[in-house]
Order: sequence, then C-alpha cells, then structure tokens
Amino acid sequence: MKKFSILAAAFCVCFMSHAETFKQTLKMAKTGDPAAQALLGMRYFHGDGLRQDYYAAVKWLRMAADSVPRPILNPSKRKIRFRKSAVRQNADAQFLLGYCYQNGYGVGKDFLEAAKWFRKSAEQGNADAQFSLGRCYSLGEGVEKNPEEALIWYKKSAEQGQAHAQCSLGFSYAVGDGVEHDSLEAAKWFRKSAEQGHIYAQRFLGLCYAMGDGVEYNLPEAKKWLGKAAEQGDEEAAQALEYLAKKERAERAENGL
Repeated sequence: MKKFSILAAAFCVCFMSHAETFKQTLKMAKTGDPAAQALLGMRYFHGDGLRQDYYAAVKWLRMAADSVPRPILNPSKRKIRFRKSAVRQNADAQFLLGYCYQNGYGVGKDFLEAAKWFRKSAEQGNADAQFSLGRCYSLGEGVEKNPEEALIWYKKSAEQGQAHAQCSLGFSYAVGDGVEHDSLEAAKWFRKSAEQGHIYAQRFLGLCYAMGDGVEYNLPEAKKWLGKAAEQGDEEAAQALEYLAKKERAERAENGL
C-alpha cells in the first residue's frame, strides 16, 4: 500500500509538472514568443504530454514559422545578433510546417507550400529541411524537377550527417543523376549512411561490395551489409543474400569442394 502511495504521488507530481509547463508555454506563446509557439506546435504534433492534434500543431507552427527571431544587442561589439536557439527553433518550426503540408497533417496537402517552408528552413541550415527540399527537386514536388539542384541540397544535408540525404547523395552518384557517375563517391556516402543504420544504404553498400563497384570486391563485407538490411526487413537485400549463397555453393561444387 505504501509503495502504491509513493508511485501515485510521483505520478501526480509528474502530471502537475507537465500541466504547469504546458500552462507556462501556452501563456508565452499567446504573448507572441516564437520559441514557445514552436515548442507548443511540436508538442501538439508529437503528442508530447498532451493529446496529439495536427490542427493545433499547424496553428502554432505557422505562427512560429512566420516570426522573425528577436534580435539582441551585443554592447561590446555594437552589433545586433540573434540567439542561436531562437534561430534553430524558428527553422525547426518551418521544417515541421512544411512536413505537415507535404503529408496533409492538420492542413490540406500542398506541395507548393511544403517546398516553400522547406526552403525557408533549409536556408537557415536545418539538415532535415535541406534533405526534404532536395527530395522535392528530385521528384518535382512543389518545384520544377531539377536533379542538379536536388544534389546541392542533398550534399548540404549529408555533410551535416543526415542519413537519408547521405543515401540519396550516394544514389545520385551511383546512377549519375544530376552529377557524373562516380562509384567511389557513391560507396563513400552509402557507407556513411549505412553506419547510421539506414536500411537502403546498407543494401546499396552490400551490393557495392558484391560487385566490386566503388570498393574492392569483398564477399564477407557484402553479406555483412546485406544481412543488416535484411534484418531490418529489406526483401531485396534478402534476395541478394540468397543469390550470393547460391552462387557461392555453385562455385564450391565446380571446384569440387
């Protein structure tokens, strides 16, 4: 009984803490604080401590995304600058708003609006938005299809460590989409992405090793990366593993092993 009371008390404290935090964030958001608006929009989007509500998320994200981070004066240098955290939250809100438009969460699906907000966020250095804008150019969603422009944004994002962008950049080099075919660059970016657990990059890297494309032919490495992708549910990687196993058995039989 005592144990239950302690747990119940802890739950109440946690609940009150969430409720108080939400109340304070809402109050600040209503006064026009862009950071609070962004935080509130993200919490509604993810259902973080409150009921998930895409419509409310879009409402607050749009307010935050439209706002300009408040400047602060650096008296010693007589320069106006912006708090890095405020700029980051503004860019995060713009990206998430674009994502809502792209997928129709809380608002009608609109690729033009999605691309617009992805661009605003991408230009502020948001890696997820840079990848998403690159994807818009790859698919011609909300912008005119342009593989060269897609490559530019994929590279900006990939250099920040975004796994999806690294895989997409590797694929662009592999097939020569928007850039000259370059097996070495393709394998390099597939590896960076695969090491972060990206399922398709793991498959592509495995195939690179299986064919000796951009890397030295290495069957154990091929099986290793294809196996990682297959474990994540990639059927094509599983089929490639099966093909390699059959090929290996046939070669052994041919050599009398």
